[in-house]
Amino acid sequence: MEKEKKIYDYKKKSIALGVLLNLLLVGAGSMYAGKVGKGIVLLFGSIFIFFLSAIFLFIPWIVYISFVLVIGVLDVMEYNEILKMEMDL
Repeated sequence: MEKEKKIYDYKKKSIALGVLLNLLLVGAGSMYAGKVGKGIVLLFGSIFIFFLSAIFLFIPWIVYISFVLVIGVLDVMEYNEILKMEMDL
């Protein structure tokens, strides 16, 4: 019964939506993939890097945002892979 409920509650998530959410709010793609704590850390890291970037002409912020986009994609892919393995059981 527990396994049926667990599979029912989860569905495959869109990588494109994860990227879009990350573009709208840094870390939201990780939150969408179920990693809320990681998403919050990325969001606050983005704020810190943004203020740091004011000193260094936004280069660190651009690099950081690119990094967060990749993390969001990897988190959604990992979520979908775990879901697939659970469904195959």
